Amino acid sequence: IAPRIARALGSEATVGMALVVVASTLYNVQVVMCQLMRAAGWSEMIMTAMSSAAFVPCFAGWFVVRRPPVPDLQSMKWVVMCGLAMALSLLTMIFAVRLGLPLGDFASLNSVNVIFAALLGRAFLGESLRWMHFVAIAT
Repeated sequence: IAPRIARALGSEATVGMALVVVASTLYNVQVVMCQLMRAAGWSEMIMTAMSSAAFVPCFAGWFVVRRPPVPDLQSMKWVVMCGLAMALSLLTMIFAVRLGLPLGDFASLNSVNVIFAALLGRAFLGESLRWMHFVAIAT
């Protein structure tokens, strides 16, 4: 369904990049909400656990509908390492904010990953740098 919608709105890559902008914006809203909840006495770990618990049914539904192939045992190590990297990334961000990093600094430092992602995509995956990448880097 998503590729058909993307083709109707423009190129899939452009729509994908726009969705990443939306996701990044929502992520920054999430950081602010976590800071407010922490000020109200909630733990970031409880909020993260609640988020993960809500995410599990979404993934389960996706697996039932899409029926993606299960990675073989040789590839499974990469799946596990990717999951660990994502979890460690989230935990380090939570701890950085918990240690007192101002949210403005967090957001600006977190946006540097756009530059690294574009350059790493070019270096390791052979992806071309298009005008949307430069727009994202410039903003």
